Amino acid sequence: MERRHRRSRRRKRLAVLGVAVVALLALARAVASPSAVPSRVHSFFVAGASAPQVVAHRGGMAEGPENTIEAFRRALARGADVVEMDVRSSADGELVVIHDATVDRTTDGTGRVDAMPLSALQSLDAAYRFTPDGVATPLRGRGVRIPTLAEVFEALPSARIAVEIKPSDEGSLAAQMCDVIRAAGAEHRTLVASFAEAETLLFRAACPEVATAATPPEGFRFWLLGALSGEHPPPDALIVPNRIGPLRIATRAFVESARRQGLRVHTWLANERQEVVTLHDAGLDAVLTDHPERVSRWLRERRVE
Repeated sequence: MERRHRRSRRRKRLAVLGVAVVALLALARAVASPSAVPSRVHSFFVAGASAPQVVAHRGGMAEGPENTIEAFRRALARGADVVEMDVRSSADGELVVIHDATVDRTTDGTGRVDAMPLSALQSLDAAYRFTPDGVATPLRGRGVRIPTLAEVFEALPSARIAVEIKPSDEGSLAAQMCDVIRAAGAEHRTLVASFAEAETLLFRAACPEVATAATPPEGFRFWLLGALSGEHPPPDALIVPNRIGPLRIATRAFVESARRQGLRVHTWLANERQEVVTLHDAGLDAVLTDHPERVSRWLRERRVE
């Protein structure tokens, strides 16, 4: 009997706590500062373009050797609107395009990226382990290599590029990233993001003319409060997961709330047809996918239905 009473009291306390949380969220939404609403839509985002745009995650890693110029070109030729990539620093301070902290998973080499000079990194076969079907390795030995960020901009002079800055033990890459983007004249066609909040804020300060995505804390605050909360300068876009467990993040209400504040919403990852259809119907601005060719086809089909 006493155990049932304890359970009952616990349920009541949880109910009261739930009501309090809802009330606090409502109050926070009511007082959230609108002062950080972006004053303009960055030129990176194509006005009037069909939505959602297709962003080739790591160049479309299911269809080409990830984070290589070959994959980026393939994705753009087959319907991708944007190519997404990851940037780290080599041992001699070059910005190289690779996701992992080591070269082991994607090349025929081993070792940490930041312990190898550019010459060593570019001697590796960046397509060595790529297989489109789990068996064949069609691009092995074809000269596919790890590119520098500057080489990507040079090879893709008109493409829109989304860059994620990976953490570096050697210090911030923000200022160097800004220099490379400016040298390429790519300020209008680049979107920069990082899971490291400090790195994003440093990049915004160094390169305010380049579009940036919200940091994870900024994105969480927006999801929680329904508004930005005083970031200066503010982000231009939110890049959010489709869902967290059973909770769908990229809903129509979320997208509409963001759009009212001048923010674009990108989501990751969308590799299955039903997920792509759901995101299309929610009004997303862009979807990141490992399969840009087939996702582009599904979206074309959806738009004519």
